[in-house]
Amino acid sequence: MDQAMQQTLLERSRLGDAAAFSELVKPYQQPLFRVAFRLLGNTEEAKDAVQETLLKVWQKMDTFDPKRSFDTWLFAVISHHCYDVLQSLRYRLRKVSLDQVTTRMTGTTPEEAYVNKELAAELNRLLDKLSPKQRLVFVLKEIELLDTEHITTLTGLTGDQVKSNLCLAKKKLRTYLMNTAN
Repeated sequence: MDQAMQQTLLERSRLGDAAAFSELVKPYQQPLFRVAFRLLGNTEEAKDAVQETLLKVWQKMDTFDPKRSFDTWLFAVISHHCYDVLQSLRYRLRKVSLDQVTTRMTGTTPEEAYVNKELAAELNRLLDKLSPKQRLVFVLKEIELLDTEHITTLTGLTGDQVKSNLCLAKKKLRTYLMNTAN
């Protein structure tokens, strides 16, 4: 979607046009799901996070400042939502079901699909060793490949906090991997 079309849809959405909002957020749904899934490690939780994020954004569209970046705002909302979910008792009591870790890669052999599923399960198991803040920063930096400045905008953390949490996450993962290798 080009910039002019996005601005038109943004303005119509700010005025309460639900169809314009639906068209505006359509290209973001898969990237939002990918971020939510990597942060939460659960397909259903990720779908819920996307829906709740879009609802929050829709409800606050009239307050959106058109001088700011819409996609940055959208990803900040989902990042904060996922962080809240990770901190909630409800999430801590629920174990990630490996059956819900699916690979939807087209053209893969059954063996590749199995390996991908196992790798996804192992990644989620490793990410569960991190605190919610460390997990958030690690996923955004190392998996989504965002730069520190973008992560600070999305999370509200300072650059030093992002670097510190990333360093702690890597150290914790390295230690865990070294201990399990022995």
